[in-house]
Amino acid sequence: MRFKTLSGSVYEVDHAKSRIRRITGTHAPTNSQGADGEWRPYHSALVELGIPAVVQWSMNVPKYTVTSRVTEIINEKTVVN
Repeated sequence: MRFKTLSGSVYEVDHAKSRIRRITGTHAPTNSQGADGEWRPYHSALVELGIPAVVQWSMNVPKYTVTSRVTEIINEKTVVN
């Protein structure tokens, strides 16, 4: 699934493999996110239209990334490797 946030960032989530990457953004990615285009494993990810997405990176370390509000869910089924 791909989604876009209010800040203009586009993310891709592969729920089957528990990984996420930011494809593009207007600001530099956070250290937790890694470089644009780089897949990162996650423990849980909540992505719903109209609210910020929340990514918990590890079950053992309470480190989260909270995006700006999700404005569009672009594609529910396609994940590009």
